[in-house]
Amino acid sequence: QKKQTTSKKEKRILIISTTALGDTLFATPSIRSIKEKYKNCYLGCLVSKTGHAVLENNKYVNKLFTLKKPFFLTFLPLLIKLKK
Repeated sequence: QKKQTTSKKEKRILIISTTALGDTLFATPSIRSIKEKYKNCYLGCLVSKTGHAVLENNKYVNKLFTLKKPFFLTFLPLLIKLKK
């Protein structure tokens, strides 16, 4: 079962892989390495729908955050507001 809460001493790490399937696959060994180095860390991944399918059963990931829309469509309106 994936751990959902963290303590104050626990490192919190977020890996962002919102692009193509290959990028998410190439990130998988890094996820394992990070979790091995920081055994008690809380590891989350921000991914696309495809990335979610790739990582949903990865035992090293505590939580997946899935973008419902493509990354650039989600943040483009925010960037326009910030520029004003």
